[in-house]
Amino acid sequence: MKIFYTSSSEFLKEESKLYKSGLKFLKNQGLKVQDYVNTNLEKFHNNPISEDVYSIAAKEQNDAIKNSDIIIADITHSSGAIGFYIAMSLNNKKPVLVLRKKDKNVERTPGPIIGYKSRLLTFKEYENEAERNKALQDFVNKSKQKLDSKFILIISSEIDRYLEWASQENRMHKAQIVRDAIEKVMNKDTEYKRILEIDK
Repeated sequence: MKIFYTSSSEFLKEESKLYKSGLKFLKNQGLKVQDYVNTNLEKFHNNPISEDVYSIAAKEQNDAIKNSDIIIADITHSSGAIGFYIAMSLNNKKPVLVLRKKDKNVERTPGPIIGYKSRLLTFKEYENEAERNKALQDFVNKSKQKLDSKFILIISSEIDRYLEWASQENRMHKAQIVRDAIEKVMNKDTEYKRILEIDK
């Protein structure tokens, strides 16, 4: 399982122990973790950089999200970039765990996170390292059960041409277009829905 693990640079600086504890916890389970903010802190946050460097960084992170199975983001310290990564991940149909440390002195609710109802989005608050790592473990276990199955699909050259065009037109992976089309058919299939009710 590949994980995109991120937070704001401020959280990494102020809560380094928590951030790195979660990172170690995930890696100790043999999971492949893309730890972008930590590995690039000096390069992108402590030095003045150009727009070109930002463009390169954006592409690297976009590719990392697309190639990950799940996304874990800590929003204890708010960041526009983290909000963008969360939105991008959901747009790419990736399961996302949003974490936030409880703070009695700060009364704020992440309205867009709580209000957005999606089976892909999980929000958890924690008070300490143990609670944070438990949230990580629960999310990983849950995600392992729901990860997409992979299979080879042989298609005609005409379908491939359409998918190539549609992926460019809609800025989506061809596989995502196929999944969306199947989900539309699945959602309209009354017989399948009846079977699901029986199996409950």
